[in-house]
Amino acid sequence: MPKEKPLTVKQVADQCHVSKVSVLRWIKQGELGSYTTPGGHHRIRREDFRTFVSKYKIPVDEEMLPAKRNKRILIADDDSAIRELVTRVLTKEVKGCEIEVAADGYEAFYLIGKIKPDLVILDIKMPQLDGLEVCRKIRAQPTLKGMKIFIVTGFKKDFPRESIIQTGADACMEKPFDLKDFAREVKTLLQVRE
Repeated sequence: MPKEKPLTVKQVADQCHVSKVSVLRWIKQGELGSYTTPGGHHRIRREDFRTFVSKYKIPVDEEMLPAKRNKRILIADDDSAIRELVTRVLTKEVKGCEIEVAADGYEAFYLIGKIKPDLVILDIKMPQLDGLEVCRKIRAQPTLKGMKIFIVTGFKKDFPRESIIQTGADACMEKPFDLKDFAREVKTLLQVRE
């Protein structure tokens, strides 16, 4: 079976050793990303299946999973100097990563839908749509559930770590940040080795 073909509910059920009803429940609960064909049948993208079985540590046949790909990172910051610095650091520290950049929240949300990054690095204060609103929109989409969100921001006083995490961010860091600490946090979020 070609890697790019989506999986059926039956194929997922067979691989996970459960009933089709269980798979449909996972889909309904937003645990397993899927889409519906015009005929009303659910199809599961292989990347969504990989995310699901990785999360629950379910052993499956390797041929059912998509080919391994480079980690995708989206950097959204309205400061071009920050985008360039972060891109340089991550290119050096996270081998083989694919990096896209956005200058505002709208562009970020468009690219999130287009490239499905593994990690989104968001500045809070951006024109159009701020980083916290982008974070909320990501968390409202069941198909983006496994996406990691790292918020970086330059608050002048009282860094609001707790409220940032409550919006759905996986991590946050105050600017200016130590580049080694920043790279270490990115590697942790992407689950890549040092």
